[in-house]
Amino acid sequence: MMALTLWPEWAWAVCQLGKDVENRGWRPWGRLGKKSWLAIHAGAFIGGRPGKQVKREGVCSVLDMAQRGGWSQHLTGQFGRFGSELRHPELGQVELDWDTLAASAIIAVVKVPRASRASASPWAVPGEWHWELEDLHVLAEPVDCPGRLGLWAPGDAISEAVLAQLEQGQR
Repeated sequence: MMALTLWPEWAWAVCQLGKDVENRGWRPWGRLGKKSWLAIHAGAFIGGRPGKQVKREGVCSVLDMAQRGGWSQHLTGQFGRFGSELRHPELGQVELDWDTLAASAIIAVVKVPRASRASASPWAVPGEWHWELEDLHVLAEPVDCPGRLGLWAPGDAISEAVLAQLEQGQR
């Protein structure tokens, strides 16, 4: 199993908003086969670094992409059950408790059967490689671990903890 660290808001979008493409400037390595799992790791900081303004910018970028996909009604329902307020230009008042986003943990596994530069997904960014994410399994409990840049191997103990949850969820 390989892992990929995303900023927490983008990992959350994969799990909760149907983000079905991961945009990267490079193709996935050969170690990502059609049948192998890719662990989705939520990084340490919303927006990639600490700070209240960065958090707002990070979540607004997710909302902007979702708005382009026509999911504003779905988003309003998703955010409405959280606790802090965020004002988004198109969506209006949005509520989100920053602490509900998992950080420094593997939160899901997916398969990446293909990558292209021509995905029709509203999550696809023009000019990037679009890693198509399929067969999403959100873990019941995040598996805490530090992340890394690029594709990385989480190690045996972490992989076993992730796969154990995956097996429990498939029963």
